[in-house]
Parts: sequence; structure tokens; C-alpha cells
Amino acid sequence: MIASIRARWAETFGTAPGGLGLVVPAYLIPYGATPQVWGPLLDRLGRRPVILGSLLAFAMLTVTTTLADIPEAFLGVRPA
Repeated sequence: MIASIRARWAETFGTAPGGLGLVVPAYLIPYGATPQVWGPLLDRLGRRPVILGSLLAFAMLTVTTTLADIPEAFLGVRPA
């Protein structure tokens, strides 16, 4: 899904589509690594606080992503 809109993002940021090639790994690496974190956090804090904290972080990063004006900022704050 992400690969299909990379060209549009590149157009928006005024760069080549290959310049945003890190979009997919920047999403998949944290996506694969975070279960190692969520399990112990869920055991320690419970589901509700972790889910609400994740929702808040996702919402904040999504808003921050819309404010990104350079590809590096976009890659840095894009929520996983």
C-alpha cells in the first residue's frame, strides 16, 4: 500500500521516488521490533494504559507527519 503512493509523496516533497525508498523499512523495522516491547509493558502496566498511550502517540505522530516539509522530517516522524 505504501509503495503505490511513494511517487505522490516524492512529488509533494520535490524529490525523486527513490529518495523516499526508506519509507517502507522505516515502517517495517519498528513494526517488527515493537512486539518485544509491548509484551512486557502489557504485563507490567495492563492493556488499557498501553493501548491509550499508543493511540495518543500515533495521533501525535500523524499530526506531526502532516507538518513535515522535507523528506527527512517525514521519515523521522511517520508513525509505525
